[in-house]
Amino acid sequence: MDKKLKYPIQIAIILVFALIYFLVRYGQKQAEEVYWKFNVAPDKPMTEFICKANNDYIFKTSGAIKKIYIDGIEHPGNSSTYIGFKTLFKKDTRIKLDIAMSGYFTSDGTIEIWKGTTQVSFPRLYVLKTDTYSDHAINVKKGTRFDVKRSEELYYAGYFRNGALAHEVLVKDKKDMMFQFYDDYAIKFRAGEVPTALIIPETYRESLTVTISSIQNRDRRTKELNAAYFIPAGQVITTPFWLDVGDEVRLSAHYIMAATSGAWQKIYGRSFYADSSGYLQIKAVQDSSVDRVHINHNKTWKLNISPDTSSTIQVYKGDILKSYSKSRYYADGKLMDRDTSNEHVVEKDGYIEFKSSIDPNIIEVRVVSRRGY
Repeated sequence: MDKKLKYPIQIAIILVFALIYFLVRYGQKQAEEVYWKFNVAPDKPMTEFICKANNDYIFKTSGAIKKIYIDGIEHPGNSSTYIGFKTLFKKDTRIKLDIAMSGYFTSDGTIEIWKGTTQVSFPRLYVLKTDTYSDHAINVKKGTRFDVKRSEELYYAGYFRNGALAHEVLVKDKKDMMFQFYDDYAIKFRAGEVPTALIIPETYRESLTVTISSIQNRDRRTKELNAAYFIPAGQVITTPFWLDVGDEVRLSAHYIMAATSGAWQKIYGRSFYADSSGYLQIKAVQDSSVDRVHINHNKTWKLNISPDTSSTIQVYKGDILKSYSKSRYYADGKLMDRDTSNEHVVEKDGYIEFKSSIDPNIIEVRVVSRRGY
């Protein structure tokens, strides 16, 4: 009887060693590869993929990501609006995706994986636990934003400064969230009730759109500045926008006060009219962001100049003026045509001298732009 059992036992031992050899070789092979592709179908799901510790991976799918499994456990979250993400784990981690599939005759799809690739712009996958914050943090600067698509599950956003939690926000509404920052933080996340997977894009700095027009909204021009204004409650900023008395300003934000050198005016839901000349100042009543500014310059001069006399207007670099008269006239010694709007672009601080011709008429001069805006 011992003789009969001898060979099956030997075969079993050989099979065990063969399996160990296969797993070791498979692990080595996977460690050496930098690209993998899974062809999936309803009856052929993705097999688990091992993300090796401390390595960057990018996953790209042919359809929306329906489910994410981490170490065999489903992690609901906000993956359904994405077709890819990047990730990095502190320890070897098994991951499996269930994706939406489509085709003319059969339903199928692909899942591609790259190892060690960080150049491609993909949102990051955060695998969240309920008891600890995520290892990875988003380092944000004042004036930046990032957006998070609605999640199926509750989660916390923690605001860290110098390694300590400053405050946290529970995100409980199933809607898209926009996080905007009025100070520098490291943002981490943790799950609210059950393990959760969040896919979050990179931060971005929103531009500031400045629209400049002159009286009666003529000569409308638009400029894009590098960054919108993110103003914490109580903070005052001085903008580069010079206003003359009577100039109008409209801002995109609520809970904002404005001034030049006069008294603060609350401009929630209405325009601000400068009561003195100076640079526009903005003060936030509560945390506010300004991404659009409309400046309407109303400054005009009507010069009634006798022959052989002149009048000067003080100007600054970046100013743009327009002048008009029914008669010919001189601007800085240059003869201007009648019945024509003539533009004057100022390249340095100084004065523009206007002089009438032999048949004088009123010369109307209006501001198009002040000091570049």
